[in-house]
Amino acid sequence: MLEFLKGKNKAILGIDISSHSVKILEISGNDEQHIVKAFAKEEFPVDIPEENAFVDSDIIAQSIRKLISQYKISTKTAALAVPDSAVISKTIQMNDGLSDSELEELVILEADKYIPYAIDEINIDFEIQGHSAKNSAMLDVLIVASRAENVSKRVEAVTKAGLTAKIVDVESFAVERVVQLINKDLPAEGQDKIIAVIDIGAKYTHLFVLEGMKIIFTREEVFGGDQIIHGISEHYEVGFEEARRMYQNKQLPEDFTTAIREPFIENLLVQIKRTLQFFYSTSHHTYVDHVLLAGGVARMEDLLERIEKDIGITASVTDPFKYMDISPTIDTEALHEHAPSLMIACGLALRHIE
Repeated sequence: MLEFLKGKNKAILGIDISSHSVKILEISGNDEQHIVKAFAKEEFPVDIPEENAFVDSDIIAQSIRKLISQYKISTKTAALAVPDSAVISKTIQMNDGLSDSELEELVILEADKYIPYAIDEINIDFEIQGHSAKNSAMLDVLIVASRAENVSKRVEAVTKAGLTAKIVDVESFAVERVVQLINKDLPAEGQDKIIAVIDIGAKYTHLFVLEGMKIIFTREEVFGGDQIIHGISEHYEVGFEEARRMYQNKQLPEDFTTAIREPFIENLLVQIKRTLQFFYSTSHHTYVDHVLLAGGVARMEDLLERIEKDIGITASVTDPFKYMDISPTIDTEALHEHAPSLMIACGLALRHIE
């Protein structure tokens, strides 16, 4: 099940599994104060064959076990997320006053109208959003479904690692949770504003748009930080692993800026403009108030300034931990350095605090 509303947990690990790496976070506290208790990250070997942007569950499990042991993480329950591209969501109206069992029965009947798969091939959940603006006697109910294999392969990976998958969420919900947490850094704290989160991962760039601090649009583009690594590999005639090491250690020749970084930024700006234009063309909105930059290359030199100059939108780099306390066992500098790429893991780790 995709559990949005199920009960609070004393502790839970937010585990973000991508085609490139696994990231683990544990956050304790309450609505007023958050403490980062654990942070771990590992990249997968570059020669792993990909299938639907998800690597082999045995290799994922091995990486998780290694991180759990290395960082002495004791919590055994986990929250995971499926990408929005693997999810179908629909808001419907239902009569107020129905029991939970009646709601569940009607949700399944309604879902069958909108989801192009057999009910026994999907995982489905629902959340009551409140009374409908169209009819106060009705409730808005959000239905979210994903094919069972999208959920099961993630659950299988953490189960093999010796953990219990307590929650399977949706990536955009995790992002929304983090943006709400850092709202004080946004124009008018995000209220009545259009905020775009541009998350540049290794292989994909995701756009999440929020209005009134709620997700209203998501889109995925096949373009990411690995373009830089491939560029280094081809231009300097080195293997991919060596190119990645050169980039991570900042051991790059003098012409890296003109030969690799500048073309990458130009291509990225084209992707961002194209994706924003798609948002404008499919909604009644014609502008974005602020951009939150996330992902592994968010701190790239000149990138923030170029977004503001070329796209004409104020922008900032996301740091979910800016106002959190950090456990003394954690490398604080490394946590903040990786912060832009930890939005989803952070949003998942916050689930027990809701």
